[in-house]
Amino acid sequence: MDDAMATVGAAVIGLVAGGGSALLSGVLAYKAGRRQVKDQGLVAHRQWLCQQRQEAYVAYLDACNAFVGALDECVLSLSTAEVTNDFSLYDGAVECVDVAIYRSVEIRDGDVDHPLGRILMLGTKEVSEQATSLRLNVRATLHALAHLTNALIPDAPTPSDREPSSGDWWSEVESAKDRIFAGQSKFATLAHAALTEFRFTS
Repeated sequence: MDDAMATVGAAVIGLVAGGGSALLSGVLAYKAGRRQVKDQGLVAHRQWLCQQRQEAYVAYLDACNAFVGALDECVLSLSTAEVTNDFSLYDGAVECVDVAIYRSVEIRDGDVDHPLGRILMLGTKEVSEQATSLRLNVRATLHALAHLTNALIPDAPTPSDREPSSGDWWSEVESAKDRIFAGQSKFATLAHAALTEFRFTS
């Protein structure tokens, strides 16, 4: 009788132990499955964020380049007008020799804001700070251009955004453009480093 009870008891213990082991294995497998799904989700999110950042960074540099292109066209127009002393197209407009060209510079200045907004949302902090600094350089260049165009026009009012200056506005525009180039170079370096580090730490 005692042997029979011992056999039954051993069988029950074995059944419970086996069931417990199966239950534990099931719980562990479930947790591992959830962890795998979570990890896959994180990897997918990091890939998406990296792609979004790259697109925003490239769009920002493109917008800055478009501004510089429009600026160069406007400066060439102003230079031609000064050399030929032909300001006939200024009649009724004080902005530029060709108002459409000047307006193009203003539009390109505004176009910089959209990709900047994306960068400020997407990061990184270092890239966002440099992008903001570059934005200020672009705006300062537009202000210098406004003073240059008005300085060439007889009896034109001084723009209200800055104090009158006896300086060389041609040189100021060129210096401001150089600051844009320097800012773009630093931005590109930081952006490349941020994207590279992000990819290889995922």
